[in-house]
Amino acid sequence: MKRTAVLIALAIAVLASACAGSGARQNPETFEVTDRYGQPLTVPADIGRIVCIAPAAADILVDLGLGEKIIAVDYYSSLKSGIPESLPVFDLMSPDAEQIAALEPDAVISSGMSAAGGEHPLSPLAAMGICLIDIPMANSIDDIRSDIRFLGEVTKTSEAADAIIAGMDAQIEEIQAAVSYSSYLPSVYFEVTSYGPYSCGSDTFIDEMLKIAGCQNIFSHIEGWLLVSEEAVLAADPDIIFTSADDGFDPVESITGRAGWDAVEAVRDGRVFAVDPDACSQPNHKVVTALRQMAEARGVSVSDSAQ
Repeated sequence: MKRTAVLIALAIAVLASACAGSGARQNPETFEVTDRYGQPLTVPADIGRIVCIAPAAADILVDLGLGEKIIAVDYYSSLKSGIPESLPVFDLMSPDAEQIAALEPDAVISSGMSAAGGEHPLSPLAAMGICLIDIPMANSIDDIRSDIRFLGEVTKTSEAADAIIAGMDAQIEEIQAAVSYSSYLPSVYFEVTSYGPYSCGSDTFIDEMLKIAGCQNIFSHIEGWLLVSEEAVLAADPDIIFTSADDGFDPVESITGRAGWDAVEAVRDGRVFAVDPDACSQPNHKVVTALRQMAEARGVSVSDSAQ
């Protein structure tokens, strides 16, 4: 189902969105925070009904213990463990603000990806008195930490948020320690989706993940998410190829079967590896799953506790 292709390609352009008001259910108590865009945000003191139109945030909410408070989701979030079954499902890129308002949520958590085409489709909710909490696309592991910490703050689950961050950091440190014993620094081409194809350069969380896993991104000299040419990949001749493509067919065979790619060292040596697409396309604490896969694919043994 092309999940990774859709999520990453749409994440290339994002737009900030405001949130104000005390909630459609007229919660009389509110408190003020600074949102992830650095803007003031008024949040209901008691958030009991959450609409989540943000796949990366859905995992965080579930692990904060808030799964049962979620009353509607986007399609990608509906597939996640811990999300209640049979919830109303909305399109990530064009959710219906009026239909969402009719559910009387205390807060709507959205993704900056929803605004990739221009104006945020859920911005009318603020005028309806519904709190819109928008989460921008994370560019780094530290952004992921900030997202978790922020969602803990607005939902008054900061202790659980700190525990999630501590668990993620412990696993990252364990992977880094395992990688540090190896002097091997393979060059890597990371294919986000075969449509294009798209890859990533510096100032992306995947580039940072590659560094943590002890790899050198062949496109680290370019910033952001990239539409790349096959010629550029062939010229770089990477030692390893990782793919998180979820395009409806075998991602490894899609690469190894391309004309002329048998000349690439990674293909010749059988070092083309698929990594978990959700752990790469949805920036949250689950990235450690992909980190472990990448470290082990390059030949580093990571203990089972780093998962």
